[in-house]
Amino acid sequence: YILVFLIILSGMISALITTYVGLQIIHPIETLRDNMTKVSAGDFSIKLDAEHKIDEVSQLFNDFNLMVHELDGLNALQHDFVATVSHEFKTPLATIQGYAQLLQDPDIDADTLKDLTKRLINATQQLTQLTDNILKLTKIEHQGINIERKPIRVDEQIRQAILILQPDWEQKRIQFNIILDRLTVIGNEELLQQVW
Repeated sequence: YILVFLIILSGMISALITTYVGLQIIHPIETLRDNMTKVSAGDFSIKLDAEHKIDEVSQLFNDFNLMVHELDGLNALQHDFVATVSHEFKTPLATIQGYAQLLQDPDIDADTLKDLTKRLINATQQLTQLTDNILKLTKIEHQGINIERKPIRVDEQIRQAILILQPDWEQKRIQFNIILDRLTVIGNEELLQQVW
């Protein structure tokens, strides 16, 4: 009887230990696995309750929450980047389209033709430069390359940016009367031009 009692008692203790381990360790791992699946599907709204009896599980859930928060930020940054790039491409494309339409006028005079052709070339150069700058930014981020820096006339760059965007502000009947002091800075000319 004593032997049978000890076997039953040890079985009950084993069952209790297994249940405890299941609740305290295996269940949190399953919770983490299920939520990782949701995050991998693009759901970044998940936040796990980090209050737990086992410190390691609490730390694991805290780290998971931090990872999800960072991924959510990167996801938002990616969407903003795509929207910004799309917007930046629209300006030179709209300019090119506008000048191309003006060039179709059969009564265009030689001076206007020359001016429109020059502006069309500038707009295509701006589009090419924008593409190059995006590639440069990608290389800087992934390869850590150094960008070329030299003295830049900021006042002159701003004047050029205003001229490039002339079709936009003329269409909105905006007029500029700008007097800029001469200002020179050290930086990358193409990337700074894109800022303006």
